[in-house]
Amino acid sequence: MKKYSCLFFLMVLFSTLMIAQTKFEREYKVKANEVPAKAIQYVKSLGADKKIKWYQEISQAGKSVEGKTKIRNSCYSVEFDMEGNLQDVEVKIGWKEIPKRSELKILEHLIFRFDKFKTQKIQRQYTGDSAVIKQVLVGEKTIIQPTIRYEMVVKGRKNRQVKLYEFLFSEEGEFLEELTIELRNTDNLEY
Repeated sequence: MKKYSCLFFLMVLFSTLMIAQTKFEREYKVKANEVPAKAIQYVKSLGADKKIKWYQEISQAGKSVEGKTKIRNSCYSVEFDMEGNLQDVEVKIGWKEIPKRSELKILEHLIFRFDKFKTQKIQRQYTGDSAVIKQVLVGEKTIIQPTIRYEMVVKGRKNRQVKLYEFLFSEEGEFLEELTIELRNTDNLEY
């Protein structure tokens, strides 16, 4: 019995720590000549339809460089470390673009978590080998698939408190992470 009560205590402690995490980020517009050439070449190779807007981002995860652009009428955000190595690619999507089974799991989690909520933004996030991600995004067939996750910004109300949250779900709709977004005036640039 003592073994189970210790396990229960650790689970409660871990879930409290996970929910208590805060997301903060600041984005600053930068010129293309301040961006690693490797990053510029990668975004251009994806087939950007319009001009690429570059930002340096400082967050709880550290510093990064992000290129935002439209590719085939979709909003893309391509994030790199400061040396120009790809971290992830995020594509803005709608609920209809999430497989039904995954959508139901995500909605089940959000309904359980909040009294009321509204989804503000949904992105399909690709991580993994940069060459594989590029093949998938340009429509080439590939045997290896990148890791796909869904990142969501949700305005949620629980016990009369309204806050902004960022959620991360697996491709199958399994809950992975929740961060409370710390809002600061004009720090974050949105599309």
